[in-house]
Amino acid sequence: MINVLILLLILILFSLSILGYGLLLNNKFFKLELNTGEHGLIGFFILYLISVFFNFFISINIFFSLPILSLGFMFFIIFFFKKKNIFFDRFDFLILFLGILSAITINLHDDHLLYQLPYIDLKQQFKIIFGLIHLNDTLAYQHGLYDTMSLFNLPFYQNRFVFLIPVIFVMFFLSIIKDKINLEKEGILFYYCFFIVTLFLLKFTRSKEFGTDVPVIALLFLIQVYSLEYLKNRNIENFYKMIIFSALAVFYKLYAVLIIFNFIIFYKEILNFTKKIFQKKKIFLFLIIFGFSLTFTKSFINSGCLNYPVALTCVDKNLASWSIGKEFATYRSDHLKASIKGWLPYVRSTNFNDLIMPENYLKKFKFNFHKNVFKDPDLERLLIVIITVLIIFFINFSFNYKSTRNDNYNNKYYKILLCSGISCLLWFIILPHVRYGGYAYVSFFLFILMNYFFSFKKVNKLFFISFISILVFYFSAKNFKRIDKEIHSIVDKKIYNEFPIPVYKDIDYKKMIKKNINFNISKHKTMCGLIPFPCLPFHYRNLDMTISEVNEYKFLASNSSQRKSLLIEEIKELNDFKRGLSGYHDNLIIKD
Repeated sequence: MINVLILLLILILFSLSILGYGLLLNNKFFKLELNTGEHGLIGFFILYLISVFFNFFISINIFFSLPILSLGFMFFIIFFFKKKNIFFDRFDFLILFLGILSAITINLHDDHLLYQLPYIDLKQQFKIIFGLIHLNDTLAYQHGLYDTMSLFNLPFYQNRFVFLIPVIFVMFFLSIIKDKINLEKEGILFYYCFFIVTLFLLKFTRSKEFGTDVPVIALLFLIQVYSLEYLKNRNIENFYKMIIFSALAVFYKLYAVLIIFNFIIFYKEILNFTKKIFQKKKIFLFLIIFGFSLTFTKSFINSGCLNYPVALTCVDKNLASWSIGKEFATYRSDHLKASIKGWLPYVRSTNFNDLIMPENYLKKFKFNFHKNVFKDPDLERLLIVIITVLIIFFINFSFNYKSTRNDNYNNKYYKILLCSGISCLLWFIILPHVRYGGYAYVSFFLFILMNYFFSFKKVNKLFFISFISILVFYFSAKNFKRIDKEIHSIVDKKIYNEFPIPVYKDIDYKKMIKKNINFNISKHKTMCGLIPFPCLPFHYRNLDMTISEVNEYKFLASNSSQRKSLLIEEIKELNDFKRGLSGYHDNLIIKD
């Protein structure tokens, strides 16, 4: 029980510290009308910039991060007593309860030892590393949220609470959506927010699922909500909010760029709005440009690519010795594209008899890959989205069965139908997995389309409260059942005594000297976990790698052709295809 209380106190401390930075940035610079949740997400924006910028010059160690955390809490206290746009109601405390329920777990994301914790740990130990990609190319993916998480290192506990940060992000998001729900008003905005709350309470019940993708999905939903608000009130502040949260979403994951089509609704006002930004919001514009500069510079230093693994953005090794090069980036890009477009479902459907390689799969199923995508369990997630949308439509129709075609469906809605349709179509062609924005792109398009045929009217207040209460009960019951199951499945005494504070698994390793450099070779075939730097997974133990140091900056380089060959070998192994079924790597431990 004491550990649950500690978890709750740390979650509150982190939340208020993040909120403090949002209050500071908005009250001193942005000067927008924001609610508590929006201030919280603005806090995430500025903390991302702080983490990435300072890591160019120093490590994000506890001597840096602890004062950052303390300052944020101090800012919150100052603005709280000044009563600067801070308000918590009973629903915020309900969101806090649901957040802590989802956070009580030792069952972390499948990739927490593959790249999540290693990336955070390396940021805390070293200044930005040139060629970080050569240790493990997944470390060079876009890790915006993990940059922020690296700031939350605590004495004694170190990084054992960092996975509360995605939970806090979702809590701030739900607080924003809660404030958008007005039972006294009708229209698509209310029902879309109703849908979002329903989806999150039904689908996202475990913090294990709160990697980088769920916060990005939350931001996409939020941008869509601001689009609907703008069509309703023509308030320029919705434009500003869409810009800053679109930028944050892209900082976290590049696939969020598809949301840019929502800005079509501003095509008449875009020049006027941009002029106002230059005149009155210069700091706003500066921070957006600064954020993109930091993001692409960080990626280039880590990988030699402005955005790895997009090969067109990579430079050759003769220009940047630490670069991974275009050849390897192309191969990894093909691997990721094939994975998104149904490669593993196809291999599983053949009983692993056709172990086709990713690049060959993309050629074989260049235009008909969707038939394999539909074999993926991801289809179930898409069905959940569609079913949830239909449930909300049914609720609206039940209370407004006489409702006919929406006579208010004018030109402004045709614009947003166009932009949502483009985003949804491009998602379906390029990134047909719901985790890559499908939750938001598909549902928004369906809502805008159905708004053409039906008017969205008021819902009965008692029904709405009862419906949400049932969902909250479902969410709570599912988590209580999960927590009980987790507790009874623990066999390690230390883990049991520490529950629900996670205890990270140690991976055994051995030392190897290569070119007068002491390497730590993991006894896990594909990952290093928290093994001290420099570590190579067992599969890559013979990789030709060099490490040098200039002005305390580490420069890594390796033979990209050899790395590509090793990656191909890894992919060819049957166990890696089976790993696609299980999603984890426990069957890859090397025995002495």
